[in-house]
Formats: sequence, structure tokens, C-alpha cells
Amino acid sequence: MEENNVQTKLHEKKWFLPVLFVVIILSNIIGVAIMMAMPMFTFKMGGALMSKTTSSEKAEKINLKELKLGSKLGRLPKSNKGQISSNNEKELILNIANITPKDYEEYIKQCRKNFNIDERLVSGSFEAYDKDNYRLMLDYYEQRKTLKIYLISPRKNPEIKWPNTELAKTIPEIKSKSGIVGRSNQKELQLTIQNTTKADFAEYIERCKAAGYNLNSDQKEDSYFAKDAQGNTLSLKYRSGREMSIIVIKRTAITSSNNKENQVNKVSPNNAVAPNDTTNSTTNNTISNSANNNNINKSIPNNIVKQENNL
Repeated sequence: MEENNVQTKLHEKKWFLPVLFVVIILSNIIGVAIMMAMPMFTFKMGGALMSKTTSSEKAEKINLKELKLGSKLGRLPKSNKGQISSNNEKELILNIANITPKDYEEYIKQCRKNFNIDERLVSGSFEAYDKDNYRLMLDYYEQRKTLKIYLISPRKNPEIKWPNTELAKTIPEIKSKSGIVGRSNQKELQLTIQNTTKADFAEYIERCKAAGYNLNSDQKEDSYFAKDAQGNTLSLKYRSGREMSIIVIKRTAITSSNNKENQVNKVSPNNAVAPNDTTNSTTNNTISNSANNNNINKSIPNNIVKQENNL
């Protein structure tokens, strides 16, 4: 009986390792299969979500008359289907679908009829202003055939009163009174002027030159820097959106070094020596020194005589 039990145990041990090996292999195969199935499941779920998102954002026909800034925009592209992201008196944002490169180029030509100030055109992007300073921006995505339209209203600032400081009087007043007075005092003047074209900017530069700001000048297309005879500094810059900045800085006075010399020369009257007495003082010192030398010379022979008598 004992021999049979021993043989049975050995037989069981002989099959244990192969069975364990098979179980490990099967578990690995199942794990790999699950890992391969997960991406497909995720892709299907993602596709379902994408289809739902696409259906919820389905392009709809846009009516220009229903847009707050529709009259300023003037026209829509050939395809007028898309989504309205923002529609108020301050800004208009549209996403237009199914726009080909040819449609995009044609729409730019149409927009240029009204938006032709400070134009900027780069690959896939267009920006310009109209005469009322409304800003139009176009961003085209060729792969998605989507055109994004931005139309932004101008900032409305009250008319400014030209400052009455001495520094402001050194430059001529500008035509447009719409803008902001940033700083106005006796040392500095800062102005931001709106509704100024590039032609107005160029004309104002010439007027500032005639007013005296024509020294050490540096003039470029969008900027001008110069000084006047008093050392005051003028800086003009033209910005997109028909905006111009004016900065005038007063020359800073440099303290004279004579003040220190005056303080050094302030000596008590009793001890003071007049500037013209310098020679006399030197002469007196020389005479005194000569007298002392004579006394020394006179005493030397007497000492020698005494020494000879002793010998």
C-alpha cells in the first residue's frame, strides 16, 4: 500500500509542472488578447463620441441680418454655413465650414473693399481696419476647410483736451482729439491719439520738425525720434489700428560743479588771504627763510674761532 501511495504522489508531481506551464502560457495569451482589444474598444467609443460632437455642432446657415455687427462685416463667404461663437456689439466670431483656398482668396478680395487700412497678410491669415477703425481678422485652416472670422469694435474714448503745460506747448496740436492723456506735467507728456492715418502721422512729423524737434533725429516708417535746441526729447510711434503715441520728456538740468568750488573757497575772513596777496605771502616766507640762513652762517665762524683758541 505504501509503495502504491508513493508511486501515486510521484505520478502527480510529474504532471504538476506541465499543467502549471500550460496555465501560465494561457494566462499570458488571454492578457495579450485583452490588451489588443482595448484600443479597438476605445477607438469605437471615441468615434461614437466624435460623431455625437459633430452632430451637435453641425454647421447651420448663418443669416447676416441676424448678426449684431453684420452691417459692418458687409458680406459672408461663398459658403455661409457654420457656427456662431460670439455675437454682440463688441465682437463677432464665426466658424465657416467647407471653404476652399479659392473661396478664401475671393473672400479677402471682397473684404478689401471696406477693410483696407493697416493691412497684414500672411499665410492663412488676414488683418485690416476699416475707416471707422473696426478690426477684421481671418484665419484659414486649409486641412479642415474652415475659416474663422473675427470682427472687433473700436475702443471708444472721449475727446481729450490738449494739455496746457510748457512742455505741451513745444509741440503742435494734432488734428484728432480722440485718445488718452497718460501723463502731463512739467517733466513729461504722454498721449495716445486715435483715428490717425499714416498720412496724418507723416504730416505731424513734419510739423514737429518745424517746431524745433529736428536735432539728432531718427526717422522710420512707423516712428520718429528727435531733440530740440533746449535738449527736450520727442518720441512718436504709429501703431496698427490708426493709433499714435506721443512722448515728450524735458531735459534734466545738470548741477554745476562750481558749487563745490565755492564751498571750498569759503574761508573765515580773519584767516583769508586775498588772491592778489599770494605773491607777497610767498616773498615774505622767502625773506624769513633767508634771515634764518644768515643767522646760521654768522654763528659758524664764531664757533670755529673758539675752537682754534682752545687748541
